[in-house]
Amino acid sequence: MKHSLKFKCLFVLLITIFIINTSHSQQEILLTKYTYNSLFFNPAYAGSHGESIGTANVQYRNQWIGFDGAPITLMAGGEINLFRDKVGIGLTVYNENIGVERRNEIATNYAYRIKLNKGYLCGGLRLGMSFFNNDFTRATSEVPESNFTSYNIISGGAGIYYHTDGLYFGASVPTLFVASKSKSIGDRVPHIYFHTGLMIGDEYSAVKFEPSILFNIQKSVKPQFTFGTNAWFSDDFAVGVHWRSEDAVAISSEIHFMEKFRFGIAYDFTISPIRNHSSGTLEAMFGYKVTTNKNNPRIKSLRYGGRF
Repeated sequence: MKHSLKFKCLFVLLITIFIINTSHSQQEILLTKYTYNSLFFNPAYAGSHGESIGTANVQYRNQWIGFDGAPITLMAGGEINLFRDKVGIGLTVYNENIGVERRNEIATNYAYRIKLNKGYLCGGLRLGMSFFNNDFTRATSEVPESNFTSYNIISGGAGIYYHTDGLYFGASVPTLFVASKSKSIGDRVPHIYFHTGLMIGDEYSAVKFEPSILFNIQKSVKPQFTFGTNAWFSDDFAVGVHWRSEDAVAISSEIHFMEKFRFGIAYDFTISPIRNHSSGTLEAMFGYKVTTNKNNPRIKSLRYGGRF
């Protein structure tokens, strides 16, 4: 009873912040296979694979290949379920290069989990530190104001998340606030995410379908959504198609092997005007499953919980 009251208060606070938030925010990462690293935009995802189970993932994205100064991203994250399925904790790190800007970030994630009907309702908090460097010697400029500048940002975010064995949905603002001593941070726009997905099929199905969708809403820009569907064969191999509004269509493949490992790859075909200057976008992903309770039936599948 005490836990329920505490959690209800937390959710009221989070929802209130979602509605009234008008603060500045860091610009967020763009991914096609966002389901591989949902922890990066929703801290409540931590611990969603089940009791005593954790995951570790590495993801690389080379966006708009051949386009000078286009984003190149390398990210890694891990999360684990603790305290008898009541708490999830996670850690994420990433490096991204865009034009003259280099950004490195490390963030911690915490999720509190409550059993609700056939699933779990989770509330999450995120706290991160970002390090920005601008190297203007890489830019074409006759008289740059400065060859090199740098600044740091502390940021915090929150999310809510509900999942069962075959369905999930969530909402989050990865950066509710930023704090920095520097005046160079510029105008940072908050991003609000809504995401959902489900698994169509049962344990006897030869092929299962996994549709998912991610909405990204920010001020002064049209809402963007990414829709994708994976077709799973024998639970170990999948092919998928994806569409990001006004930006790209993509194909992907994913394989699970040796019970604890998974590998995925995706390729975007740009449909925006940038297609005239780029040959597309490549993503590659590698994952590992951590288990401390071999008697848990969820160990049989990486996709149980929010990611299935």
